[in-house]
Amino acid sequence: MNYGFGATATKAGLYLVPSSFALLFAGPAAGLIGRRTGSKWPLAAGMLLSGISAVMLALWHDEPWQVLFAMPVLGTGVGFAFAAMATLITEAVSPSETGIATGMNTVMRTVGGVIGGEVGAAILTAHLIPGTNVPGVRGYQVAFAIAGAAALIGVVVAVLVTPTRERLVVAAEASD
Repeated sequence: MNYGFGATATKAGLYLVPSSFALLFAGPAAGLIGRRTGSKWPLAAGMLLSGISAVMLALWHDEPWQVLFAMPVLGTGVGFAFAAMATLITEAVSPSETGIATGMNTVMRTVGGVIGGEVGAAILTAHLIPGTNVPGVRGYQVAFAIAGAAALIGVVVAVLVTPTRERLVVAAEASD
């Protein structure tokens, strides 16, 4: 069985390098874009890119280059979303509540990651290769498709729920 491109643990880890490299530059880029347009747009763009990368992995995963192509898209999306969320949270609360708000964001991200990991594990377990304990390709396809759909729902939430730059300015002026 040619599972995981026959990659060693080290080689499989190297498939993630493009994601990490893109993440390194995406956060600062999201900050620059957010200062000009408001942070809801980098958040929406990050969710969109994350969703696109998950759908790419669900559909195109037969060759290593396909995975390597999706990874920087994912890294850029995650970098944009995380940087924008931090900014949106600090803008939405008073300075005395910033520590609590950012701490809650970290807790919720952790809880979300745990729940997402468990859902992914359940999906993979439901799609084992017959006669083995090894997840089949279909399990990964379903898991990535669900992740992509969830991220695309996140785009809608980011655009419709997060405040516009103008609302933030008016709220800041009202509190002065």
